[in-house]
Amino acid sequence: MSIKINWKNYMLPKIYTTIKTERKLFTHPIHGRTLLEAKPEEIVRQKVIQFLFQEMKVPLIEDVIRLEDSMYFFNNEQKGRADIVVYAEDNEGYYVPVLVIECKANHIPITNAVFEQARKYDEILGANNILITNGLSLEFYTWDRDNEEYIKLNKVPTYEDLTRREGLRPIS
Repeated sequence: MSIKINWKNYMLPKIYTTIKTERKLFTHPIHGRTLLEAKPEEIVRQKVIQFLFQEMKVPLIEDVIRLEDSMYFFNNEQKGRADIVVYAEDNEGYYVPVLVIECKANHIPITNAVFEQARKYDEILGANNILITNGLSLEFYTWDRDNEEYIKLNKVPTYEDLTRREGLRPIS
């Protein structure tokens, strides 16, 4: 069962069109310094960022929400990039992942293969929470330590709830 979200409630950033190639571009939603091509998957990612900010109460800060986070940074033998990673702070002041998000374009169904991709990233990052969406449906999983398996939630927790559950502090 997917969590129902009205994605129309989440606005996209302003779209710019290049003069020469007529490519559609968004400004980066957090720092605004770079442009991102407005491809179908990027449109979903932009709406997810607004969802994180508005519904989960994740601060729209670069150190909290990172896009295209490379697995190589965490393990130099790994490849791939997580679409979105949300961070919190541990007791020693280090930023650690608390949520891995995998975004797909609307026409790509949420399958077990998509879950496995996100699970692989979470295995590297140790966030213990996964959000998967194609902009039509949304699934949220959390690691059940007692049973050593992911369980699917029927409600998305807030950023504060996630950080508290993981023994971390929200970054503000």
